[in-house]
Amino acid sequence: MNRFAASPSLLVGLDGCRGGWAAVWQPVEGGAVTWDVFASFAAALEALPNALFAVDIPIGLPESGARECDRLARRALGRGKGGSVFPAPPRALLAARTYAEACGMRQTLEGKKISLQTWNILPKIREVDAALQAQPGLRGRIFESFPELSFVYLNAGLPLPYRKRSREGRQLRLSLLGTAFGEAPLAALNEIRGSGCAPEDLLDAFALLWSAGRNLRGQANRLPSQSVFDETGLQMKITV
Repeated sequence: MNRFAASPSLLVGLDGCRGGWAAVWQPVEGGAVTWDVFASFAAALEALPNALFAVDIPIGLPESGARECDRLARRALGRGKGGSVFPAPPRALLAARTYAEACGMRQTLEGKKISLQTWNILPKIREVDAALQAQPGLRGRIFESFPELSFVYLNAGLPLPYRKRSREGRQLRLSLLGTAFGEAPLAALNEIRGSGCAPEDLLDAFALLWSAGRNLRGQANRLPSQSVFDETGLQMKITV
């Protein structure tokens, strides 16, 4: 039995970028890989109907404290790599409109401020959460993933030795993606000038697309393996 709300016709990897959202997609039955940058999450949903989305953004949000899925992701990435997993903010912080306000809210909840990195992705967390709250039917089509973990599994379970913004890191990631998508990742990189998408964002979107296929086929790793839900019924789970 298909685990999803409806059998998707497209698989999509979606990663936040300066221009909005970098999307890479492919028909479920295989075929050409396509990419684009969408100004908003809503625009990506509208342009890519009947799709299964792997998204690099926290989806289920805690009331306070750390999510188990983030802790497990840091462990899976290995020593020195876990810092790339930004802690998911408490749900209450979605209402903050300034960094100072967000820091004050988290200080009240947890006795510490919010990091600038987490603050900078808060608008995108808000976009995804708003869509999932307004349209519950989307919950069977959108799941949280993490591209650095996708690359670990593409690399036979071994942590990557190079950072993604380094020349060596980019070449290694291109090589790993080539085993799944042939020349498509390199061809896409040659087209990104002026798109509002950085090379590492596009390669991350390809890695997310790979994880979307694994999820559809029932081959993905899930952190944690059991279901954990936030107060709105969204799963706090990373699927790769």
